[in-house]
Amino acid sequence: MRRLGTSVLLLVLLNQHVLHVSASSLVQNPPPAKVRIVIEEKWNAGEQPQHPPDLQTIAAIFFEGAGVQVAENNSDIVVCIFARWTAESAMYAGRQFSGAAVRGRIDTVIGSRTIATKKFEGRWSGSVSNWTPFLTGADSPFELALDRSDFYDQLAVSIKERFGRQAMANAWVRTLGYMSEVPVEAKVKALSEPRLKIDVFESLLTALTDSNHYTRQFAARVLGKIGDARASEPLKPLLLDQDVDVRRDAVSALGELGDASTLSVIKALADGEADEHTKRLAVDALAKVRQKIR
Repeated sequence: MRRLGTSVLLLVLLNQHVLHVSASSLVQNPPPAKVRIVIEEKWNAGEQPQHPPDLQTIAAIFFEGAGVQVAENNSDIVVCIFARWTAESAMYAGRQFSGAAVRGRIDTVIGSRTIATKKFEGRWSGSVSNWTPFLTGADSPFELALDRSDFYDQLAVSIKERFGRQAMANAWVRTLGYMSEVPVEAKVKALSEPRLKIDVFESLLTALTDSNHYTRQFAARVLGKIGDARASEPLKPLLLDQDVDVRRDAVSALGELGDASTLSVIKALADGEADEHTKRLAVDALAKVRQKIR
């Protein structure tokens, strides 16, 4: 009986341990939050262009990159983006367009309460002749105004405050594959921040093998700016990438890292590359590495 009692006790303790571990696992791995994105825009010209900046898509890229599910129904959080677009001269064919501006805010709402608000604004000044509402988004003065705003940074900060710094880092890494939606300068600058280095480094290494060539290209560029020599080995295969822009950014990054072990592969690219611009970049990278290892 004593043995049986001991066995029963052990079984009870074991079951309690399993239940405890299972409960702990549930706490540590909660289901992803659901976010509904609501966009409200106003245009001072009376009607919006045919190709306005797509704030809905941009926000979805960031939140999905952070591991948050974007959903229309049963959402835990509502993110409201309000934007007021201002044309600084007439918007119609045959008229000179002299500039555009955007000003707005990002509200994070849980239940019926706004828990955080981030403001953004940007302005573009230039000159576009014969601009009409029928140009593509890339040609739009409104797109240029948005690119010069702090909208992307404020959106990322909203993610950090609600989901943590790693979520924000992952969101920025995901933007690498979206060339037209998020400007290159914004994402490269954000990912090169020394404070994010620990959070983004492993994700950037993974991005080097992504099927999207923009993701590989800009991940290589950011790794070169971060300056961590551990990226040297993962960058080497990109010197044989089919996309010439990927090869260019990869060899430039290796030049910045200055790892002696990369000299032979950089020299092979300099000797065998058919593209003249890439060849020059390889020669420059060789010189930089040799200078750093002296």
